[in-house]
Amino acid sequence: MRNSVLALACLIVGGLSGISYSAFHRVGIGVYVLNVAGLELSNGVAYIDFVLTVRRELKEYPTFNDIVSASGGFAKRVCPNISSPGWVEWNGTAGDFLMVNMDRKGELESLDNGQWRVKGQFYFRTNLKDWPFETQTLEMILELKDQMQTENFDTVLCSITDYSGLSSSIRFPGDRYLSLTTSHTVEERCWPPFSNPNAVCTGTSSISSRCPCAAPPVVHHNESIDFSCRCKGGMRISSRYKSQINFHRPENTAFIKVFLPPLFIDIVTVLTYVLPLGQLDTRVSICAATLMAAVFFHVSLLDELPPTSTLTEADYLMIDVYVVNLFAWTFTLVLMLCKNAKHVSEKFTESLYRFTRILGPIISLSSFVMTFYHSIDNWWMWVLSFLGAVIIAYFCLRLQERIKLWLEIHYPAAPSPAKLRREVHSVQTDESGASSRETPSSSDDTPLLTRSSRL
Repeated sequence: MRNSVLALACLIVGGLSGISYSAFHRVGIGVYVLNVAGLELSNGVAYIDFVLTVRRELKEYPTFNDIVSASGGFAKRVCPNISSPGWVEWNGTAGDFLMVNMDRKGELESLDNGQWRVKGQFYFRTNLKDWPFETQTLEMILELKDQMQTENFDTVLCSITDYSGLSSSIRFPGDRYLSLTTSHTVEERCWPPFSNPNAVCTGTSSISSRCPCAAPPVVHHNESIDFSCRCKGGMRISSRYKSQINFHRPENTAFIKVFLPPLFIDIVTVLTYVLPLGQLDTRVSICAATLMAAVFFHVSLLDELPPTSTLTEADYLMIDVYVVNLFAWTFTLVLMLCKNAKHVSEKFTESLYRFTRILGPIISLSSFVMTFYHSIDNWWMWVLSFLGAVIIAYFCLRLQERIKLWLEIHYPAAPSPAKLRREVHSVQTDESGASSRETPSSSDDTPLLTRSSRL
């Protein structure tokens, strides 16, 4: 009598929601990756070659929560004891699965024993916020076609860890053990028709209790099963399996290729503040050369990435390069105008030159620090970087004065040829004047000679 009541209740709920819930069984999925190649961030695609293993469990579960609990919970979804007699080979084909994100030119090859070899281009969502130090997640998404085409939800997918992993034959740039890792997720997705097609789930989790909706939820759906359909009110549910390959770019390679060239451009631009006031034309030439180098390098970086509104870490670094170059241009042009202006005194120009020699490096160093702490929440780092730049600039100027004084004492500079000529001419003039004062006149010599001849 009790079972009849439960069956009647299930029929009533299924009739109200448009989705039929019966006894559940599990289908295990194993993905063993043989090769990964052709990773293109600009197109968000990668070539993946893997072996797909499918097993079916004979045991049935009365409720969805029971089958999820047997798989280790919502987050885990693992098929345990896959070698036990309760698991058999999948009696279908690989064509029963929909490769959601695979290109239409993919290849399927049967290997018997419930295994298939799958090769093709798989699309993935690029993560560009932390580029080039990002972690890209390459996904292989599978769903059962019959679950998408009918309103009978009775199959739940889980992961077979014994048949999943990375092959040693993978030929991928970088160290395989440091760059590539695998993971998996299983979730329930809904398919049309939708009762609320314009409803949008504003959360990040697919579980209804953790996922607030932008529209009133559909209350007649089964809350324990219909997670993603709770907002849109989908009439079909399927279990979705995601095998994920996590690729992390090596930090040393990314730093040398992406961060080192802009860093040297910054250093060369900052060194222009050391040039004396008489070499402003040289400063203009150096600033123009560094600006051209920055633009060409930035364009080459953009060719590797897809068009996006997200600023990467490399973009923030290039913004720092442009800021440093802009202030170097501004200070140099202002000094040139003051130097060539007749109504501006040389003393004011010299004072302005000394002030920009301090302010320019301070702004450059502060801008470089803001590259890594560009969020407004890190305002304290901006203040610390500015104070640190002031202290560093002060001690650098003091050190420069001490070095200059030490060089003047121990290695006095040789006078210029023009100065030597002026000194020689001055000495000759002084000697000729002294000799004219000491030599007697010819009128005094004549009487002396006359008197001596008489004697």
